Amino acid sequence: MITAITMTIFGACIAMVVYLVTNDLLHTPAIMKPNYSNHALPALGGLIALMGVLICAALLVFVPRVGHENMASYDLVVIVLGFGIIGLIDDLLGDKDRQGFKGHIRALFSGNITTGVIKLFGGPLVALLAFSGQIPSRGYLPVLVDVIAIALIANLFNLLDLAPGRCSKYALFALVVVAAIVPTPSFQYCIIGLVAICLVFDVREKFMLGDTGANVLGALAGLAIVSISSDYVSVWIVVVTFLLNLLSEFVSYSRIINAFLPLRFVDELGQLARRRAWAKERRQH
Repeated sequence: MITAITMTIFGACIAMVVYLVTNDLLHTPAIMKPNYSNHALPALGGLIALMGVLICAALLVFVPRVGHENMASYDLVVIVLGFGIIGLIDDLLGDKDRQGFKGHIRALFSGNITTGVIKLFGGPLVALLAFSGQIPSRGYLPVLVDVIAIALIANLFNLLDLAPGRCSKYALFALVVVAAIVPTPSFQYCIIGLVAICLVFDVREKFMLGDTGANVLGALAGLAIVSISSDYVSVWIVVVTFLLNLLSEFVSYSRIINAFLPLRFVDELGQLARRRAWAKERRQH
């Protein structure tokens, strides 16, 4: 219990330090973007999550008496770094005129490689690289199922990232639930502390996570979920997340959330008054 609390505080402190150190960089005019109310915000807040996890992992290597069980695993570091870089490419170079599976696949068949195509295929490749060491013991098929599950969950979190704090809330919820269900590696609590701080900054509109942050948080949530799932459950996770991703091609998740009171309550929890007023006005029209 003490280790869990210590690691949670450690992760939260690292997130705070990274935010303070990178604050000037995040407010560079070139990477500021208007939000729902046309107020310019840093659009690369996800760098806090990406850099925070990597810095936590690196620093723990040098802390005396920190056992191997408290360290970040190889697959976690590879997934965070890979998904973070893919999201960063999309943030910096992405074509927002082409959205969804259909738009990016259509572009691919037209001979155009969009950042969405890179994200579509790059995510599974990163996860496969991270899990490649498990293939001899588990076999190809179970590993591929987990790879697809993580990629689909990460993309689902990208789709959720349309309101302040929404993506961060569901990521934190997933991580806490996993930690409550099964004995969790100590480093996972470090991530929980880090994501909690990202949630505070995100929901209070200090920055936008962007694809970088949504990708990292979604991949972390996906990795945590598949780590406690049997091969059979992982197959169902793939089916459900694929259908949820497909649903976004036809209906807005924001519309679903706004129409369902419990989801709307969670969505608005902690948000600024001006955001809640804006959302209420949109519902009335």
